[in-house]
Amino acid sequence: MTIKYFSLACSFLKTLTECFSNGTMTALAVKVESAPGLNPGQLTLSDPACGPTYSDDRFAYFHFTVNSCGTTRKFINNVMLYENEISLPDELEVKLNATTSSEEEYQLKVSCSYVANITRTLAFLTRPRDNEPFAETGTGRLMVRMRLAQDASYNTFHQEEDYPVVRYLRQPLHFEVELTTSSDPKVALVLDHCWATLNEDRDSRPRWNLIINGCENPEDPYRVVFHPVEADARVRFPPHVKRFEAYMFSFAGDAVEQSGQVFVHCDVVICDASSPTGGPCSGQCVNQDNLKRGQRHVKDFFEERHVYVSSGYILWV
Repeated sequence: MTIKYFSLACSFLKTLTECFSNGTMTALAVKVESAPGLNPGQLTLSDPACGPTYSDDRFAYFHFTVNSCGTTRKFINNVMLYENEISLPDELEVKLNATTSSEEEYQLKVSCSYVANITRTLAFLTRPRDNEPFAETGTGRLMVRMRLAQDASYNTFHQEEDYPVVRYLRQPLHFEVELTTSSDPKVALVLDHCWATLNEDRDSRPRWNLIINGCENPEDPYRVVFHPVEADARVRFPPHVKRFEAYMFSFAGDAVEQSGQVFVHCDVVICDASSPTGGPCSGQCVNQDNLKRGQRHVKDFFEERHVYVSSGYILWV
């Protein structure tokens, strides 16, 4: 008897193809002994651009949707059949056969079938919650940066390599202080104190106050100006950003020689914008009595949320 057609079935420990109700398919292409020179990572679906999601020297794993990667669809009675094929791209297969003594070919057909007209009944059961969900308290770092804008538009800023920045006396300086690592819309940044010194030491003397308790210094003949912040392509959360304008000045006095440089420092507070509870978190410049006395009325609750930032040094000419 001459057998013209026959088939051989192999059992694998893993499922080679899985079909999911959301229209996705997974396929596992296993390396076989008939193709010892095969690199599973080079296998693709019908579309050569669709390679494996993961592969090693033993198998390649594919994950794709039924409307991608060259998958075909046909109807057989009331069933939709999706089919694809895993193989080597033509140029790699030619190269592999040229380096081996016998022709090696790898083809794995994968298919998924879905009933076209069928109604499924879904049911779910609800029950009252014993407790409302809550978020556990966590810890982390809040990063704040202070930058000097090139002009009043606050679109471009001086970089670290630009310092020292040179300004004329009485020329405006446009500062922006930003909370950079938070995406919480309930968090707000408030400028508590800002001042200028002759050097990088924030506690050095002499010192000139620009902002006191969130307000401009009333003794400054050229008071700072607070600029509103609107949401745009760069600023996602306006409460995370504060902008103010100061005027370039020099330190001068009987006991202090005139200097050609200043540093600007700020003491900022991170607040809960949804429930301000006094102190600096009441808002930017809302308590003029605190301003006149020059005293700080900050609860211990907020002391833990103070952040200090400084600018690079600015030369005046």
